[in-house]
Amino acid sequence: MVVKRFDTAQRGLEEVTGHGMPGDLDWFRPYCPVHHIGPGYPPTVLVHGRDDTDVPATESDGLAARLHAQGVDHVFHSLPGVGHGFAGASPDLVAASEAAVADFLQAQVDRPA
Repeated sequence: MVVKRFDTAQRGLEEVTGHGMPGDLDWFRPYCPVHHIGPGYPPTVLVHGRDDTDVPATESDGLAARLHAQGVDHVFHSLPGVGHGFAGASPDLVAASEAAVADFLQAQVDRPA
């Protein structure tokens, strides 16, 4: 069933951009953040449901690994049992995630220049 959802997303991507994956990978590269992470990359928050059927959670796994390897200040909240857009998340988990994101952002604002 997951493959079917990704097939549908692929068709939508092709309709919107006129390009598809994996054949047009070079066309998508400028829009893919993982290829632009390096010194000076801004602090980043990632929140991803492990059961997301629209965007594979492995996308955020790879992005978090790249952020870590480049020494970029970041947090990654990987949410087991949660789908795209917090689908299936309890209100408590949503509130905790929102608080964690707010705390991270506030820490960035409070950081000395």
